[in-house]
Amino acid sequence: MKAGIYSIFLGADELNTQQRILVQYGIDGAPPQTTLSTGTIGNEEILFAKGVGTIAYYIQNRFFLNRGTQTGTTPIMRNGILKFLKIPNKRDIFDLTIDVEETYKARRAKVSTEDILLEIGSLAKSRIQLPFKYGKIATRLVLVDEAPGQEFDEELPNTQLEQDRSGLVSIRLMEMLSN
Repeated sequence: MKAGIYSIFLGADELNTQQRILVQYGIDGAPPQTTLSTGTIGNEEILFAKGVGTIAYYIQNRFFLNRGTQTGTTPIMRNGILKFLKIPNKRDIFDLTIDVEETYKARRAKVSTEDILLEIGSLAKSRIQLPFKYGKIATRLVLVDEAPGQEFDEELPNTQLEQDRSGLVSIRLMEMLSN
């Protein structure tokens, strides 16, 4: 599965114009010979394609520590943290509208409408795949992509949230492919 690769955060000490760290990379099996940057300022974020990023199945990094003509000290590399975004391909998308009041009635008042809204919100934030069955469609694993127009925050001050809310909530479910 491809990913968008956006930056490497280089954590280092003892860097200057003489002492530096050369950051190189190779993608999808290529040797790490493409120079991304020469780190000279210590803790910095080095961008791929000026922050637009690059797409790859996998990446190999190489870091060369160069002390230049200075003696007695050497660059110290603390870490190299890769920032990327891996998004599976979408197969099917289901846009649904949930009637909170009807859901409340179907559950025979075992939970409040507020609890139903909070449950929908937590599913939208969870980023885990859930089983989904609708009509004659076979059960599929889906992600809850969004809950537009709703704010699901359990830490809001006690105002109108203490009253049960109702209405319609729109959500999008996405079936994902692994490749």
